[in-house]
Order: sequence, then structure tokens, then C-alpha cells
Amino acid sequence: ILYLAMDSARRRGGLAGLRLENVKVIWNDDLGEYYVVGEVREKGDKPQILLAYHGAACALQSWMVIREELLYHLKVADHGFVFVDIRTGKPLSEQTMSAMTTKIAQRAGIPADQPHNLHSFRHRRAKELLKHLSITEVRDILGHTNIKTTADQYAVNDKEELVAAFFGRAKPNGDKK
Repeated sequence: ILYLAMDSARRRGGLAGLRLENVKVIWNDDLGEYYVVGEVREKGDKPQILLAYHGAACALQSWMVIREELLYHLKVADHGFVFVDIRTGKPLSEQTMSAMTTKIAQRAGIPADQPHNLHSFRHRRAKELLKHLSITEVRDILGHTNIKTTADQYAVNDKEELVAAFFGRAKPNGDKK
């Protein structure tokens, strides 16, 4: 869940409702890596694209094998969701996903004042995507209807980002580093 949340910038509701038939792990021969490509339903049951890289793909692929074995051996009905409560086979609730993230953060020693919820992963990933993709591509990946939402939420730099960008790229008179 965490790998996919961190890499895909999807909301917890989309991940909670992710169905088996709506996600694929694909091998890319050219790069020698796996990718995740799928579709989730978020906010207003609107379909959104799900994209993730190799680490999340490997974690998801491993989970799919474990999930199938658990459900089979525990004799639990499979309702077709990726992230399931292994006692019922039904999807994990958004609240359960959040609680799991909090427990993991606590065990990892992440200070309570640092953002570590699933939505903070979405924000971090969106900011990272803006460094490499156009704002319209990021808008579409995040599933925003209006580009203003993407710009207002994610195309904003904090002081540290501005200092790094200024001294790293904005030399006077076109001088290089």
C-alpha cells in the first residue's frame, strides 16, 4: 500500500477500492523494469489513471501472490479487491489504511510533527512529478478537473526549494555552474 501510495500519488479512497481487474504489472523490455498501470475510482467515482514504477510494481506483484495464498488458505471469499481485510476478503477501509500508515511511521521513528499520512505521499509525489512533467500532465495524473487546482496546490515552492533552484540554476548573465 505504501509503495503504491508514494509512487502513484493516488488518494487512499482510490487505493482502497482498487480492483484486481483494473491493475496490471507490466514488464518493460527496453528498461528492464516493471511498471504498474491501472485505473482507480476517486472523488465522485471518477476514473483516474494509476501509474507507478519498478519498486511499487515489485511490491504489488509480491502482495498479489501473498494475498491469493492467504485468502485460499484462510478460506476467505475473494471479492476482487487488491488490498483486503484477510478475515473477510472485503476491501480495507480508508480508515484502516490510515491507521496502518500511522503505525508504520511510529515504528520507523518518524516524528509525529512530520507529515506521514497517505495524502502527504500524494503531495510529495505531485511536487516531484512537476520537476519532470508539464503541469497539464501532472493535472491529468492527479485527476484534477481544473489546472488551477494543480497549480495552487502543487506548483508552489517553499523557501528551501527556492534557494536550491536559485543557486543551482539561476546564475546571472547566463553563467554556468
